[in-house]
Parts: sequence; C-alpha cells; structure tokens
Amino acid sequence: MQNLSILLCFGMMFLFTCTHHETNETDCTSTILKQYKMVPFTGQTNYCESLVLYEYQDQPYFVYDCCVCDLIPNPVDCDNQSYCLTDGEYDENKCQLFFEKSRRIGVVGVLE
Repeated sequence: MQNLSILLCFGMMFLFTCTHHETNETDCTSTILKQYKMVPFTGQTNYCESLVLYEYQDQPYFVYDCCVCDLIPNPVDCDNQSYCLTDGEYDENKCQLFFEKSRRIGVVGVLE
C-alpha cells in the first residue's frame, strides 16, 4: 500500500510538471505571435510569412520565415532575444549548431 502511495505521489508531480511546462510554452508562443502580429496557424490557410517553432536544449525558439524574403534564419527565444548573436554580431557557427541540434516542431503562426 505504501508503494502505491509513493507511485501516486510521483505520478501527480509528473502530471503537474508537464502541465506547467506546456502552459509556459503556450504563453511564450502567444507573446511572440503578438510581437510579430501573427495569428495561430490552424493548418487551414495558405501562407507566405510564418513563425516556426523549434526546441533546443528544452527551450522554445522561433524563426520568422518568409517565402519572398531573402533572410538569414535568426532563432529568437521567448524574450525575442536572438540566439545567433554574440556580442552584437551574427555568429554563423553558433547558428549552424542550433539548426543541427534543434528539433523543428512546425509552423505556429502566420501573418494576419
């Protein structure tokens, strides 16, 4: 019986931890979408400008994408801080490592 109580306690901790992480990620995504004047992507519309979610070192990062723009990919965190900048300069090696090691989740926003 004691083992069941311990198992139940660990299960509840895991459940609340996952929910908290998902809530923070949802809040972060909503904030970034507002900053880029985008709406959540539902899969129902065609788009040219979008925001793509990546996960790197257990943190969400967002990359603005545009089908007609010539842009260097620039992942930003929830505070809209660029991952690829080092001392104010674009660090190509750091950015390349990001894309090699990160996991692309998918499009989360499109231009309104």
